[in-house]
Amino acid sequence: MPDDFDGKLCEGSARFAAAMTPDPARLIRARGDQRRRRKAAGSVALALAVIAGGGGAYAAIGQPAHPAPPVSPPVTSATPTSPSASAAPSPSGPSGSSPAGTTSPGAAGTRTLRLGHLVLQVPATWRVTYTDALGDFTVSTGACTGENLRGGEGGSACPSFSLIAGAGATHTPAPTTRTYVPSVPYNTSTGVTGCPGKQYTGDPFWARLGPGQPYASGYASVTAAKTADYTVWRMGCGLESSTGTASASFYFEQRDWYLPVSRILIVDEYSTPGLARILATATWR
Repeated sequence: MPDDFDGKLCEGSARFAAAMTPDPARLIRARGDQRRRRKAAGSVALALAVIAGGGGAYAAIGQPAHPAPPVSPPVTSATPTSPSASAAPSPSGPSGSSPAGTTSPGAAGTRTLRLGHLVLQVPATWRVTYTDALGDFTVSTGACTGENLRGGEGGSACPSFSLIAGAGATHTPAPTTRTYVPSVPYNTSTGVTGCPGKQYTGDPFWARLGPGQPYASGYASVTAAKTADYTVWRMGCGLESSTGTASASFYFEQRDWYLPVSRILIVDEYSTPGLARILATATWR
C-alpha cells in the first residue's frame, strides 16, 4: 500500500463532494438560465399564435374572462279585445203608464214613432200631431196637419190615424172618446158626424150615414206578440140639409184594430197605405 494512500483518499473524496454539491453561484446561474429558456419558449408560442390567428387571437390570449351579456327575453305584443257594447235599452215609462209620443230617426226614408208602449217604424213624413195626458195620439201621414184626435168625424182633409188608450165598453148615456164595442163602428157622438175630407159646416154639409156595415172582420197582428180584433166598416157619406138627408154619394172605410187586454184602439178612416204591415211589425216596450 503506498505511503500517500490516505492523502490520495482524502483528495479524491474532496473532489467528489465538490462535483456533487455545486456552489451557490453556479446554482443561481443555472436557475436563471432555466427561466430564460421558459420565457423564450413562451415568446415563440405567442409569435406563432399571432401569425396564425391575427390580432384577434393576440387580444384573446392572456385577457381576463368576462361574462357574456344577458340575453333579453322575446318581446310579445297583444291587442286587447274590447268587449262588445251592449245595446242601450230603450227608455220606458213606469209600469202602467203610457210614455209620451216620441220621434227618432230610423233607416233611410223612415223614422221611429213611439205611441205609448207601441213603437212603429214609419215613413219619414209621418209625425205625431196630437197627444194628450190620457195616452191618446194622432199621427198625420200627409203634408198637412191633423190637430184633432178624431179628424175624420170633423171632415178633416189631412190624412191621419188615431190611437185611443183605455178604450172599451163604457156605461154612460152617451158614448165618449173611450167608448168602443167591437160589434159597432167607432163613433164618439150620438149625433151627426162628418166624413173624412168633406166639408162639415154650412147647409148642406156632408155627413156619414149609418149604421155602417161590416166589410171584413177577424184578427190582425199588432207586434209579433199581440193579436187585435180587426174590423173593416163600410161607411156611407151624403149631403145633409135642413130639408132632409140625401142618400149616400160615396163610401169610405173605417178600419179598427182593438187590443182588448191592453185596451188600445187604433182607428184609420183614410185607408192609410202600409198601416197594417207597420202595425204587424211594430214592437212593444
